[in-house]
Amino acid sequence: MLMMSHKADLSSAQVQTSSEPCILRLQGQRLQLINVCALICVAVIWSVEAQAGPLNPFDQWTYPPAVAALMMSIGLLMGNTSPRRLGLAKVLTIGMATSYVLGQAQVSIQYPQVFSTYSQYSICLWLPLLYVLNFLFLKSRHALMAAAAIYGSLLVSALVRWGREGSSWELSNQMGLLLTILLSHPVYIIALVGITNLHQALMQAQQQSADVTRAANTDHLTQLANRRAISDRLQQHLQTSCPCGVILLDLDHFKAINDTYGHDQGDQVLIMTAQLLTTALSEEAWVGRWGGEEFIVVVETDQLATAMQWAETCRHRLAQHPFPTVTQVTASFGVAMALQDRSSTIAVPGDTLETLVKRADQALYLAKRQRNTVRCAPNAIQVGECR
Repeated sequence: MLMMSHKADLSSAQVQTSSEPCILRLQGQRLQLINVCALICVAVIWSVEAQAGPLNPFDQWTYPPAVAALMMSIGLLMGNTSPRRLGLAKVLTIGMATSYVLGQAQVSIQYPQVFSTYSQYSICLWLPLLYVLNFLFLKSRHALMAAAAIYGSLLVSALVRWGREGSSWELSNQMGLLLTILLSHPVYIIALVGITNLHQALMQAQQQSADVTRAANTDHLTQLANRRAISDRLQQHLQTSCPCGVILLDLDHFKAINDTYGHDQGDQVLIMTAQLLTTALSEEAWVGRWGGEEFIVVVETDQLATAMQWAETCRHRLAQHPFPTVTQVTASFGVAMALQDRSSTIAVPGDTLETLVKRADQALYLAKRQRNTVRCAPNAIQVGECR
């Protein structure tokens, strides 16, 4: 979406930089939610298992550090989430989950007699979470490497057991379960890779669409809104019956600048003029390039005096600014306010984009007679008085 005000007119690098805190905040919120749910889940399971009988040795050693890791991760994500704190929280959460679930799975594969059938089946339920966490919070390449390492460790452990048992191997329930894990987990990984690729493709398509829209609505030289974009926005503004005014300005003797110093210097004058205009205006004004050496400023106010003051501020800053090589550049300004009913702030029917800009152009014509001055439309019904 093209932003007309100077504070919203950002380059692609600036947009990317400004979006990083939002991404970090969103990741922190999702990780915090996962941590809280996992902490509740571990606490409930620990309590239920403790009441049912003695915990197996593995759980006795792993439940306390798992709870501690989750609580530390939750503490790191409270308040303002910095990249460092988020990174540490990721390490704690993913590291804890991987150590507990994968460790339990490895012990279960090599020493199935240590765990009950309930514990073995619960391991199967938690194993896919490791892949999800990695693809959710790590870069796709790193997530794929982590997923491959997790699956590879399971495969190696299974091969070691099968090699140890040799001819005594039978397709028991435990072996069937292990075989199902080894066959199904690549499907999880492929599915998560596909989701990640689809998400990246969608983001790229959205970025390309935004770039095309921006290019179609942005003047390539000054990076301001072009005539079409500014016209569309002004037309929408008028249709909502919001009060506004238009300032048209034309650089004085611009042809002479091009003829004397060359078109490269003329382009630099246009670029610097665009920068001066955007820095001189407030949030209630938006600026665009109308064409050639003409610029347009739309001010969201119903006071002619305010619009005239903004025009005078721009004129003064432009005249006082030292331009390289050219030295001094001035401009003439024409101001017109949207026609309004005297008893309300609703625009009079028929007050179109064309009529409003035409009155501003008439005022600009008067200003061009004297140069480096500000004039307002002589025949407009407006709040305030022309000077």
